[in-house]
Amino acid sequence: MTGAGASAADLELKGVTKAYGGVIAVDGIDLAIASGKFIALLGPSGCGKTTTLRMVAGFVAPSAGRIFLRGRDITELPPHRRDMGMVFQSYALFPHMTVRRNIEFGLRSHGVGKHEMGKRVAAALELVGLGAHDRRYPRELSGGQQQRVAVARVLALNPKLLLFDEPLSNLDAKLRVQMRQEIRKLQQAVGVTTLFVTHDQDEALTMADQVVVLNQGRVEQIGTPAEIYDRPRTRFVADFIGSSNFLAGTASAEPSGRGIFTSASGLRLALEDGPLRSAAGVLSVRPEKIEFVASAAQDAFGGTIGSVTRLASILEYAVRLDAGDEMTVQEQRRPGLAERVVGTRVVLRWRPEDTRFFAG
Repeated sequence: MTGAGASAADLELKGVTKAYGGVIAVDGIDLAIASGKFIALLGPSGCGKTTTLRMVAGFVAPSAGRIFLRGRDITELPPHRRDMGMVFQSYALFPHMTVRRNIEFGLRSHGVGKHEMGKRVAAALELVGLGAHDRRYPRELSGGQQQRVAVARVLALNPKLLLFDEPLSNLDAKLRVQMRQEIRKLQQAVGVTTLFVTHDQDEALTMADQVVVLNQGRVEQIGTPAEIYDRPRTRFVADFIGSSNFLAGTASAEPSGRGIFTSASGLRLALEDGPLRSAAGVLSVRPEKIEFVASAAQDAFGGTIGSVTRLASILEYAVRLDAGDEMTVQEQRRPGLAERVVGTRVVLRWRPEDTRFFAG
């Protein structure tokens, strides 16, 4: 089935919506994923990311909109006819089957012959580094190894699209970091288009080519990890991704065209881009973009350190500005850098290009 839905995208969602009674879980999502790209669906619990993934997989029927895979409308196809592979949060391995049998199970259900099956199983196990574990049972494997088996099982099917539903949430912190790297390397080696659902921003920002930030069923922003972090388009994205300081106030344009933000406390801050008209809103600046400077520095603000928090390699300071605003400042710990103590007078400065203004 081709025609109006055909496009250069491997996967395309057009106006996809899901309503449960009077509750809209997914609200008109438009998304196009190019071939070979790794896309992360990111957002808080209840934002609609898992529902979106399940609609793509065919487990949930959309209330409206269409889904296309390589130009073919698959909206009404059952899951087994969508040519996709899905890795679940629970791995869904059969405990009574060996690693090899777990991988063979899906191939048998797809009618793959014995000779071809053997080649695919061997290749998949080699890809995930488990060639010597094919006769073991899931209970004899670590959590990371079980995760690799789950990935090998879907890779053996040679799917057109690879889906991940929070696959690392059951692993400890160190193993999660390791598996992030392994899954990304596998995806790049195989070149399969991938849709990865997570609520963990570190996973999304370190693994994905592009991140789709969802909030209350709607797309807040789509962009590269750098764009999402450094150039958030909405206050929600600035607040959800990483951490930010927010100052309430009004933005306006001077006759010279330079943008100025005046905070409610009276601080005047230069903006990178001047607004078209005056508007109330908030200015955001990330804690690591703020620097401590000499007292004579221009466009700087004095304050006093109220608390110090040690975050592994980061020192985080809570600073109360003389105008009354509270600012969080983060500084990388390094040899020769003295830790500032509570009560110390400091001067802060940040660049206009490191701030974002959100009207409303």
